[in-house]
Amino acid sequence: MANTTKLEIPMEISEREATSHYSGAIHQSRPWRVWPGVLILALYWAFLVWVYLAEPEQIEMFPAKAGGALVVALGLTLWWLIYSKASTAIRWLSFLAMVAGLVLSVVFRANAIPIALLIYGLPTTCTIAIAVAWFVADKPDKLRYLPLFCILASWLSWSMMRFDGMTSTIMPRFSFRWQPTSEDRFL
Repeated sequence: MANTTKLEIPMEISEREATSHYSGAIHQSRPWRVWPGVLILALYWAFLVWVYLAEPEQIEMFPAKAGGALVVALGLTLWWLIYSKASTAIRWLSFLAMVAGLVLSVVFRANAIPIALLIYGLPTTCTIAIAVAWFVADKPDKLRYLPLFCILASWLSWSMMRFDGMTSTIMPRFSFRWQPTSEDRFL
């Protein structure tokens, strides 16, 4: 006859054990859902390449770039705040860092043209932040605040740039703020 032993499963779990087991499951770090943000940015950059290759009229190119930047900003904001699976603190701190960085870049720029920051600064800042978020998506919690610093550093780099206008083909001209302007070189 086979020796069978019964497994005894405790039917009563103390409230303390149940609470500690349950809270441990809540506080475990879960990987972020980064692919929708990558997809949104990939579609945006593909759209920009298409705009330049299609060579639309100059009057059509500017609204296409501005509208694309606004759609990307709205899409990334909705994705990050609702579907990213990041912790609530990181989601809201990143959003606030993005808004604060944009505002500070406008405030600290010598010739502040917010639309230039929207068209050129916002997509590049989002691309850097998403790339870093992809890198730290399944890393320990200590690295999860890294996108915040990358967002602020990216906006800081835009505040060091001067928007010198556009060429006849609606291509931007940027230079560093400490370089002499065209007027300074002329005089």
